[in-house]
Parts: sequence; structure tokens; C-alpha cells
Amino acid sequence: MKKINVAGLVLMIICVMLAGCSWQQTSATGEDKKNVKLWVPFSGPDGPKFEEIVRSYNQSQKKYNVDLQIIPSSDYYKMVNLTLSSKNHLPDLMIMHADRIVDYATKDQLLKTSILTKSKKISEKDYHPKALQASKVNGSTYGIPLDIHPLMFYWNKDLFKKAGLDPNTPPKNAQEFRD
Repeated sequence: MKKINVAGLVLMIICVMLAGCSWQQTSATGEDKKNVKLWVPFSGPDGPKFEEIVRSYNQSQKKYNVDLQIIPSSDYYKMVNLTLSSKNHLPDLMIMHADRIVDYATKDQLLKTSILTKSKKISEKDYHPKALQASKVNGSTYGIPLDIHPLMFYWNKDLFKKAGLDPNTPPKNAQEFRD
């Protein structure tokens, strides 16, 4: 068995800002904090870890309160579509797979962000160029990369031979694999 990297950057998750979001004030602790509603599809093992990250962030500062809402991954984009079409109860931030950004951005359902060019704490140099490119549509940035998932392809040379394929020239990308 041999392996090749078919599409090392095919899937990436991006935090994106939604059009029409509104920041609410809350004073549950006696101090005004901006409440930020964050949607994530991390209903598996990533969920508790993300809850821990958000809890730690909320305790570390007094300016924002992140209201984390974990939506089961099987229903996540159904919920996103329903909410965006109704324009009610929109999240302020959400996790979005890179392959979905173009569709939502071209429908004008996402806000452009300039945080990577205006922030003193983070910059585009902090991210892999391919990850950044996936967050851009027509030159505008719609998200901040969260992670990158490499995809690998394994093949059996004997099965390639049986199928009449050259076992020494496997597909180099997703399109060749589909063909």
C-alpha cells in the first residue's frame, strides 16, 4: 500500500461573521458585557473541548460573553439555512466549512471582516496561505481559519493492475480521482 496527499487542504473550518448580526448588552455579572452568540457543529468529542475553551475565554476577560450554542452536526447546515432565510435569531459568529463560504458570501449572507488587517494581535501572516484563500471571495475576507484537515489517498497496486490502471501513476488530485 502507498499513500499520496490528494487534497491536503480540501476541508477547513472557518469562523465567519453573519450578515445582520446584532451585539446585545448583558449585565448578568453586574458589568456590561457584549453578548456574542456563537454556533458550532461540534456535537461529537470536540464539543466538550470547545465548551472548555469558551468558558476559559469568558472568564479571562470582562468585555465579551460568548454564548456557545452547539448544534448537532447532522442538522447544522439545515439550521443555518433556515435561520439565514428567515433572518431571525441569527448568530453573531459561526463555524463554517470552507467549501460553503462562497455560496453564502455570494448570497450576501455573510459579513466581510477586516480583523486580520486591522488587529494588532493577529495578522494574515499567522495563517497558512491556502487556509486564508479559502476564507476569501472576490478579494474580500469572510472568515478566520480555525483548522485544516489533510485528506490522504491509499491504493493497492495489485488492485490497480487488475482494474487496468497503471499502479505507478495514482490520481494526483480530487478531479483525477473522480475521473
